[in-house]
Amino acid sequence: MLVSTLLFAGIASATPALVSRQNSTTALAPWQITAASANSPSGRPGNSPTSGISITIKDPNTIPLRQSATGTVIFPSIEATCSWTWENSAADNFPDGVETLCTRTAVKPSSYGNFTMTLSGTSQRDFAVAIKETREVSPYGQRFVRVYEGEHAFATGDGRNAAD
Repeated sequence: MLVSTLLFAGIASATPALVSRQNSTTALAPWQITAASANSPSGRPGNSPTSGISITIKDPNTIPLRQSATGTVIFPSIEATCSWTWENSAADNFPDGVETLCTRTAVKPSSYGNFTMTLSGTSQRDFAVAIKETREVSPYGQRFVRVYEGEHAFATGDGRNAAD
C-alpha cells in the first residue's frame, strides 16, 4: 500500500504506511497524510517559546451506506488538520498521550464525522500518532456509525516516503 506523503519542515516518514483500517465489508483506499510540519522556537529574544506539530489527513473514500428513494446515502471524503502546541521551557513538555480533535479543512456539513489523533513519543524528531476516524449519520431514522483506527510514525532526516 502506498501512502501519498508530503512533508514540510524537515519531517520525513520513517515507518511503513498507515496500518490498514478494519471493520469494512468493502476495500478502502488508505488514508493520505497530505501535510506534516513541526516548529520549534529559534531561541532569539522576543520570539515565541512555543513548539508545535501539525498533521493534515484525508480519507479519500466515498463510503456507501444504503439505498434511498433519491439515490445512495454515503459518507463523503473528509480531510482534517490536527495540531499540538506546547511551551518549550522544559524537555519533558512534549505532549505525549495527548488526544486532539482535528479541524476539518473544508467544512462540509455533509461530511458527518471527524478525526482525532493521539500523539506519542518524546520529541518532534521521532513521534507517532494513533488515528481515529468516526463517522455518523441518521438518514430516514436509521443510525449508521463507522469507526476506523490506524497509526503512523514520523522521524526527521531520513528523506523517505512511507511505503510497503
